[in-house]
Amino acid sequence: ARPRVALSAVAVPAPVKPETAAPGLPLPIDESRYGEAVRWLMDEDMEGPPPAWNLLLLDKTFEEQSNTLAYVAGCITTVLGLALAVAEQKAAHAQQHHFALLETTPEREEAFRKARALRDMKLLVRVTP
Repeated sequence: ARPRVALSAVAVPAPVKPETAAPGLPLPIDESRYGEAVRWLMDEDMEGPPPAWNLLLLDKTFEEQSNTLAYVAGCITTVLGLALAVAEQKAAHAQQHHFALLETTPEREEAFRKARALRDMKLLVRVTP
């Protein structure tokens, strides 16, 4: 027969988690940089001027009660000269998918002029290279 040996339980300390420096609170959003004014985004690695400028309609346009689908499509038709059916499709796309590409142009000043005209009609747009 085998002798019975009673083993006593030994408390083993848990491993100690090393302390790490916790990051502070994030900085607040810089309203002067991230406001709703017309602005453009550029890839910092890009050399020379971009080949084309994209005019985007943002879905935030429709947060304003007076910006109905019909009104927004009318503004797009007036400023860009698109057919009303095409403007309605682009406005609906922006409303459902966060943004819509309204136009691409090689001229920066033309893109900004059209963006300002749409912004003056209370539409939220962006110009990107």
